[in-house]
Amino acid sequence: MSMGAPPTIDIRVLGPLDVHSSDGRVAVPGSKPRALLTALGLQPHTVLPGDILQAMLWGEDLPVTSHKALQTHISSLRRTLGHGIVITSGTGWLLAADHTDASLFMRHVRAARDAAHDGRHESAAAQFDAALDLWRGPPELPPTPRARAEVTRWVEAHESAVDDRIDVLLASGQAAELIGDLESAVAETPLRERRWAQLCLALFRAGRQGDALGAYHRARAVLAEELGVEPGAELRRLEAAILAHDASLDIQPPSPTVRHGPHRPPERTRTATREPAAGMPTVPTTFVGRRNELRRLASLLTSGRVVTVTGPGGVGKTRLAVAAAASATEEFPAGTLFVDLAPAGPQFVVETVAAAAGIVGRHEQPIEDALRRSLGSTRMLVLLDNCEHVVDVVGPLVERLVAACPNIVMLLTSRERLGAAGERVLSLSPLPVLDPHTGDAKGSDATTLFLDRVRAIEPEFDADPALVREVCTRCDGLPLAIELAAVRCASLGIDGLLAGLDDRLRLLVGGHVGTGRHRSLRAVLDWSHGLLDADEQDLFRRLSIFAGTFDLAAAAAVLGDSGSAAPVGLSVVADLVGRLTDKHLLVHQRTPIGSRWRMLDVVRSYAREQLAANGEEATAQAQHLAWASTAAERLTRRLDAGEPWREEFALITGDLRAALATTVDQGAGSDGRLTLALALARLHARTGAFTAAQDTYEEAMSMARATGDPDQLARAAMGASMAGMLFGVAQSRRVALLEEALDAQGEQRTENRAVLLSRLATELYWSPDRARSVQLADTAVALADELGTPGPRAHALYAQCYVTRGPGTWRSQASLARQITGTARRAGETQLELAGYAARAVALLHGGDVAGMRDQVQVLNEESNRRDHPEFQWYATVYRYVLALVAGSFEEADELAVTALSSSRHAPELAIGLSFAENITDLRRPHPDVRRYRTSKLDEMVERFPRVLVWRCLTLLHDPEPGEADALWRELLAQDPPDDHWLVGCCLLAETVAELGAADIASELADALQPYAGHLAVAGRVAACRGSVSHALGLLALTRGDVEQAVTHLEDSADQHERIGAVPFHARSLLVLGEALGLRGAPGDASRAASARRHADEICRHVGIESLRGLRRP
Repeated sequence: MSMGAPPTIDIRVLGPLDVHSSDGRVAVPGSKPRALLTALGLQPHTVLPGDILQAMLWGEDLPVTSHKALQTHISSLRRTLGHGIVITSGTGWLLAADHTDASLFMRHVRAARDAAHDGRHESAAAQFDAALDLWRGPPELPPTPRARAEVTRWVEAHESAVDDRIDVLLASGQAAELIGDLESAVAETPLRERRWAQLCLALFRAGRQGDALGAYHRARAVLAEELGVEPGAELRRLEAAILAHDASLDIQPPSPTVRHGPHRPPERTRTATREPAAGMPTVPTTFVGRRNELRRLASLLTSGRVVTVTGPGGVGKTRLAVAAAASATEEFPAGTLFVDLAPAGPQFVVETVAAAAGIVGRHEQPIEDALRRSLGSTRMLVLLDNCEHVVDVVGPLVERLVAACPNIVMLLTSRERLGAAGERVLSLSPLPVLDPHTGDAKGSDATTLFLDRVRAIEPEFDADPALVREVCTRCDGLPLAIELAAVRCASLGIDGLLAGLDDRLRLLVGGHVGTGRHRSLRAVLDWSHGLLDADEQDLFRRLSIFAGTFDLAAAAAVLGDSGSAAPVGLSVVADLVGRLTDKHLLVHQRTPIGSRWRMLDVVRSYAREQLAANGEEATAQAQHLAWASTAAERLTRRLDAGEPWREEFALITGDLRAALATTVDQGAGSDGRLTLALALARLHARTGAFTAAQDTYEEAMSMARATGDPDQLARAAMGASMAGMLFGVAQSRRVALLEEALDAQGEQRTENRAVLLSRLATELYWSPDRARSVQLADTAVALADELGTPGPRAHALYAQCYVTRGPGTWRSQASLARQITGTARRAGETQLELAGYAARAVALLHGGDVAGMRDQVQVLNEESNRRDHPEFQWYATVYRYVLALVAGSFEEADELAVTALSSSRHAPELAIGLSFAENITDLRRPHPDVRRYRTSKLDEMVERFPRVLVWRCLTLLHDPEPGEADALWRELLAQDPPDDHWLVGCCLLAETVAELGAADIASELADALQPYAGHLAVAGRVAACRGSVSHALGLLALTRGDVEQAVTHLEDSADQHERIGAVPFHARSLLVLGEALGLRGAPGDASRAASARRHADEICRHVGIESLRGLRRP
């Protein structure tokens, strides 16, 4: 957030990083800073979030120190490039440099495309040439997935510009001149269909129709060889047009002014084509995706004798095996023997294989002997398809054939592995919906397959990529499901298809697509389910109750009868889960907390149908609820003990929510739901998901009302209030819940009553009934003292500390904070203990003890980290941010602001607190863009929190207006008793009054502030600091014309700020003091004024700022 115009600097990132300034070449040391500058330079004037930059530099497996390391590299770049180039904005950074080759490249490309659209071919060609001249090679970024995606994006941008330039030259009539370059281009990028199309078109326009068709057939051979696919629709349409001498391919005579330019991709030898494998079943559609799996399978066929492709039904095992066989004709000169075992029973496996080999059994010779003799020493691939229902027979047969026939290789497809000797397994997963290189759905195997199949029926089909992604996601990436969805899309449209996918098993029926069990998802799953034994089917049905992943203990909890005395043993469950996983009805996942399993959505839908059909749904739901309640309570115990709990909670949150939504009868199930709701709400609150916590507590309130138990009602209401403990603003709904729970307690003098009084006092602090909040806090303290238990007393002391804060109360606040910490520690109230540390840190700043506050913040930071408490980790970060701003350590402050904002994304209220601290404490004049953003946010805060007058004071400081200043002063004057926000608000108003020269308000405001001369103006739980009240009094004295009084106050302010190390505040007071001394004009004042201004200028230069806020502008 540096101020002033950034220096002129030229940054080149399209190729090796190259930086120049007006003084010459700038060396950027270190590979990470260079990569960071390259990433920023590729998107100048665009904020790149810290998490994206970290992923670019370090990849998916981030080191623990990556966030701090990123900030260090940012600081290094700022030192190298100077202020104003790399700017902090929110949780990210942007490059404020206009001279980057990346931005210039895109500018030229846009201009070229606009010119081409308007038919200005000469101008378009010149702009494309200018853009391509900037390209020195791909950007140099680390080999991480995110960085590779960015490099790919720019390489594709360059290639697209080359393609568009060729189109312009073709449109200009330069077909003959382009042919040589296009031949080189397709040799360099043989899979780029657009260039093949351009070559075909150039040859046709040059009068070489036969060569144009020959180029098409070359393209087709390359695509089949490399990818196993046919040319795309555009290239196929072009071939048809060439054959028909379509007049649309002709153009007007060329413009003589457009010249063929020099941009030619380097030559590369094209891979020779091979004949396809023979003996395979006829495949009517192209093979899409699976490049990595195809390579791995080819490698396994070279190195192994028995290779099994496994995976769930409909995942594409047969298509992959057939494609691999078709590509392996050189490895297997005798070809491939393809055998479909789907219709074969166990007793007919050998006969089915023999029949496929053309062997007829003879009475005098066993059929298997004849088969072995037929295969003999032939180098052949034997592909046995669909083996899952006959694995017990196929496994031994494969072992015997491999032993007897030394040159054959057995390739098998099955939903479970055979267990044969020497077996190599390739487990096939569903197609990825997101491209692993770009992280985008566009171009992924799943979306490519869907679009290919839809366009085979409807060539002009187009749809929102987000909708295509959703279709493929809801099909679980299963190729069969995607193909069936594509068939239905032609008649339903993509919106109708998505609506129908709510019942996938009903919708995904393909009519004549496939054969038998591959004509619908239900048929595929019926086949798999029929292969399970009774115990496997039982567990398969019960596991459908889980919405997400589960472990073995969770699986055991839902297996068996709910009334069974003996739970199912984990060893039994482990065996069954393993068998279902081997049959690809479960997916195994390794997580940081151990092995977990899940079902694909389509499999879960089928299993859930089976559960309902067997009349087990109610039992399974009750067992799931009991498991969820126990699991949530166990996690809260781990939370209280300081043991790890977050990772497991993240994995089971969906199931806990699903269990909570279960409708159960009153009784034990109802009690379990209430227990679950209270535990889940608390866990949500501790992860920072305050809205979810609040909603869950309100659900718990409804359940507690149904029980009629006042203590249960109290637990729910207190939890709802505690979830909002860090909001800092009362909410009417929370107050209503607390009032309801308090009424239910009657006149009982219980611990719950004391805590409810405490929470209600805290919530009412920001309501119009502030006097009642103080009264309730005092009542809570008296009741807690009477009860003599530490828990209620810690709550009551915190309420008293919260509602009695105000100007001049810092000593009593610090004392209360000490009592809160000690009492909460004895009671085991972790959150209140940490709140006590935080309250003491704020109190010490109120008292001007900056060093003491720094020590206390260190304690808070250590304790919140030890307790794994993110909210108070955030407060510790914000306090360090405030201290850095006060000390003028602005680079450190900017980095801490990014950290605090990043960790407050889950809680808008915390982000508001950070904004409050920033607007009040940061004295730098912001960049105009930042200023406009802050102004809009301040307007939003004024509308949202009309009772918090400080927001209006800040807004007025941004845009001073006399009438509003007077109205605001009247409201501040009416506030009784004054609190810490009042004091900061008055100091901010004093700055506005000084700018406006409003002497009438200045006199009254000075009288109100005079009792607090020498105090620091600090507001809120975030410790937002506006410096010494004496500075505000000095401004007001100048406004009234009382120069002598102004000098006195400003000298006191400058001394106080220097004493506590408040560097920017010291400089600000010195500048205004210089003005006051100049106006007084006493002997020696001129030299003292010059000295004050000089000292202030030195401070500003030292901390790297050019101008300050909060000065008087006479």
